[in-house]
Amino acid sequence: DIDYYTFSMALVSMPMAKLDSRLYYRYVEKNNNSSHIFYNDGSGDNYKELLSYDKNTAGIDLGYRLPYRTKLDAGYEYDDIDRSTEEPAYVNPPNTLYRYDNPSSTTDNTAFVQLKNSSLDWLTTKVKYTHLDRDSDDTGTYDPYANEGVTRFDATDKTMDEVKVGFEFYPLDSFDIGIDYTYQDNDYKDNRETRTDDKRQSVYLDMAWRAYKKATISGFLGFENTKTDANRITSLQDETIYAQTVDDDFWTYGLALNVPDIINKLTLNFSWQYQKSNGKVKFDNSFTGDTVTGRFLVDIPDSDDYSKRTFEAKAIYEIDPKFFVTVGYMYESYKYSDIAYTDYQYILGNDYYSGAYYDQDYTANVGYVTLGYNF
Repeated sequence: DIDYYTFSMALVSMPMAKLDSRLYYRYVEKNNNSSHIFYNDGSGDNYKELLSYDKNTAGIDLGYRLPYRTKLDAGYEYDDIDRSTEEPAYVNPPNTLYRYDNPSSTTDNTAFVQLKNSSLDWLTTKVKYTHLDRDSDDTGTYDPYANEGVTRFDATDKTMDEVKVGFEFYPLDSFDIGIDYTYQDNDYKDNRETRTDDKRQSVYLDMAWRAYKKATISGFLGFENTKTDANRITSLQDETIYAQTVDDDFWTYGLALNVPDIINKLTLNFSWQYQKSNGKVKFDNSFTGDTVTGRFLVDIPDSDDYSKRTFEAKAIYEIDPKFFVTVGYMYESYKYSDIAYTDYQYILGNDYYSGAYYDQDYTANVGYVTLGYNF
């Protein structure tokens, strides 16, 4: 039982001959009125808090046209999220359970600057830099028993620096090529447990060719790499047990063919996409904080690995200028591999596991027919 209330407004103007501007504001309110799920673990009735929030976003974008078909864009955005609610997270909270809304509010300040040049008819170049600074109402002290300093990485203090470089080539009137590179560095500042920083890089290449009889062939090829550093501590002490680095490689490519009016009023679309993710976890056991268990962890070669293949074909027939029918087919295959499910057993001794998320592999075949009307 969730209600959303939203409001947005924007003012677009050109105060000067070479300057354009955009002022905007958005408001989102989420009210979660669902029934609480609560249980008794021996220390009293407990229930987790339901996530509700108010979000206010305001910003300004400015663009100034320079000589030689060059444009300079800059902007600033303010974003505030308040997740606090009237009810506490738990009744008689045990020490090992954390609040969903810790911290209760965060404020993002984001600024960017971009330079775009298209002085050459066959080339467009873009360079963009973005900086984000996030502040939370967390006290910054660490006390696992009072839920202080144990913060989700997506709601903790953070700085982000991102650089994007893009090139668009037009060697022929019917052929376009684009390449984009992005580097992003996230620092989660004073986070002592969970994620502390991550670095992300991505490269994408795309092309479009308008071939014979107006048919268009398009495709893309992409690679992404993410390296995430995290610390782990125990609720029994405040020293680091170990540090870990998660290294994820992601590859994807896709092809599409669009043939409009191949036969009178009939359009055909075909597309194919492939994704593959390869994750690895490396542990640093050099810390001596874990005097309780003395654990030593071995690197994980298969962490959240998967591959997915998708094919779709559809025919669109225009009965008249406003009424059309679509007949389509989609095939999808998904395979998942993770060390947590290697040699998985449903029954182990006297324990019976649920098997949840164990067998995630699937093959799907979907056929559909839709009718559409344009007003």
